[in-house]
Amino acid sequence: MQQTLLQQIQETFNSFQNNLNDSLHNGLQGKRQAALQHFLELGFPTSALEDWKYSNPAKIVEHIKSIASPQKTAAVHSINVPPAPFESNVVVLYNGQYIAEKSAFLDKSLQVCSLENALEQAKNTAVHEVFNQIADSEQAAWVALNTAFAQGVWIQVPPHTSLQYPVYLLFLYDNPQAQQLRQSRCLVHIADHSEAVFYEEHRNLGTTALYTNQVTEIRAADHSTTEYVQIQNEASQAAYFGSTNTAIAADAVFKIFTLSLKGNWLRNDLNLHLTANNASCYLNGLYVADEKQFMDNHTFVNHIQPNCYSNEIYKGIATDKAKTVFNGKIKVHIDAQKTNAYQQNRNILLSDTAQMFAKPQLEIFADDVKCSHGCTIGQLNEAALFYMRARGISEASARRLLLQGFASEVVHGISHAALRDYALKLIGEKMVG
Repeated sequence: MQQTLLQQIQETFNSFQNNLNDSLHNGLQGKRQAALQHFLELGFPTSALEDWKYSNPAKIVEHIKSIASPQKTAAVHSINVPPAPFESNVVVLYNGQYIAEKSAFLDKSLQVCSLENALEQAKNTAVHEVFNQIADSEQAAWVALNTAFAQGVWIQVPPHTSLQYPVYLLFLYDNPQAQQLRQSRCLVHIADHSEAVFYEEHRNLGTTALYTNQVTEIRAADHSTTEYVQIQNEASQAAYFGSTNTAIAADAVFKIFTLSLKGNWLRNDLNLHLTANNASCYLNGLYVADEKQFMDNHTFVNHIQPNCYSNEIYKGIATDKAKTVFNGKIKVHIDAQKTNAYQQNRNILLSDTAQMFAKPQLEIFADDVKCSHGCTIGQLNEAALFYMRARGISEASARRLLLQGFASEVVHGISHAALRDYALKLIGEKMVG
């Protein structure tokens, strides 16, 4: 079955390349061809690989019947774009393609265009410093597959710019062909001395199962400040492979929040590279899994240069027959002296049939560092539950309040009040549901 899918991918790629026309000369052709070759050599990952030990992606891959080829969207006017939950710069992608006609910007300084147009602009050197430079398309099969068919959006925040409104990245998918893999690519460049907030959501407009392969590359330049919020509140049958890759420059601060609430099978690979002196990053994650949901978070914080700081807090809740995985790795290179790195993973297991796996990792080659990590998997605090029930609160309400309190800590660091409230609202709805 997988061999048939690989053959179909090769045929779709050949057809796609034959229809590129002018794009054949923009230098992208070689990168796409090389990426496809890497993917075919790697193949789809299996649970035999350490990084996929608890995921078993074969269960998902065996259901994928075909891969969508990048193509122009004909009837743009018919795309129904749901309203943003609050005032935002709205960037719309439909089946991986940037739709300018459906996007709207409150901050006029924000620069947005399709990835294809950005790559064809000879003077746009920034895009070439981001595309396929931060994500690893040689070793990561899903990234390689995405690179081979890359289409998507290029977003740039100019130097010395502070965006007043968040950037709402809305990925819409329609799936006229059942069990088809959809892909999109998002490139973001936050220039020096700039500040911006992003939040990303994926929505399925169709009714059949949707399989998504998303790759995001972000370059945060010197003295920039960025918040990036990923909210996964997808359809119950959705399967999602996501890879978010960020290079953080000198004196830059990068914060990322990953909230996994709905979806059948979710895998998040988060790779942050601290590439210059005094770079800082904060990773905050929450996964709330019930029924038969599967949620897997792999994080990698790469301390390359000295005097950098990282702080990571991930929390998880699992009940029913759900399964969650947290794998957090911190690597400190030999030149990364004076590194300060902290990682914490805390989990609550609510049923005997749910499963939670946690694997914190430290890999340290420098000798003058301060690094720590911790991991817990436990149950709801029975003493706190008894205390609340003794004051007239029902057991169901007491449990919900305790879980909301446990989960909400993760999003309190979001600076934009409306976005923070929106995230808390979705978490509350998940708890009730």
